[in-house]
Amino acid sequence: MASYQLAPTLIPDVSQYPSIDWDITLPVESARLLTSPKDRTKVDFSQLAVYPPVRTVYIVARKAATPLGLALQRWGPIDVKSDKPLTIGDILNEIWIYFDTPIHSDEQRRLDKFLREKARVSNEKRWENARAHDREVWPELSHRAMRRVDTLFDNFQYGGLGLDEDFQRNRTIELTLENPLKYLTEDAD
Repeated sequence: MASYQLAPTLIPDVSQYPSIDWDITLPVESARLLTSPKDRTKVDFSQLAVYPPVRTVYIVARKAATPLGLALQRWGPIDVKSDKPLTIGDILNEIWIYFDTPIHSDEQRRLDKFLREKARVSNEKRWENARAHDREVWPELSHRAMRRVDTLFDNFQYGGLGLDEDFQRNRTIELTLENPLKYLTEDAD
């Protein structure tokens, strides 16, 4: 029986280096690998994501009662499939694609009023952030339509992945997203 492990850089331990620093509202290429509290480098997206290698995983929320959990409940898990062993790039790219998916006007109308307003405000903030961001990614960010990511209530910071306790059978990986502003506010107190 195989014992599976995630690539160490995908695991959510912010005090562990190396670890991935990524705002999921930005393309995967903007992710950086933290190698110390002050040093960053490019992520090697070609590294295997899971050992021994797998070709399919399903990403769910680590905690169901969160904006991420509600989004994944609404639209289903993130399916990551490949005919080759999955890499770090495959997994992060599918997270980006999933949350960059537009929410069309008929779908927006089905959101409750509170969520629709929060998503509208989030979309405006995300748009302003995109305009201020590096011009390398601007063409990919220049769409203003509401996206799934806008339903996450500013929980845009990649917080890591973890294998479900029954990963060998269900191929499920648990995602954590965080609100980086929460930590800035706590530090100011």
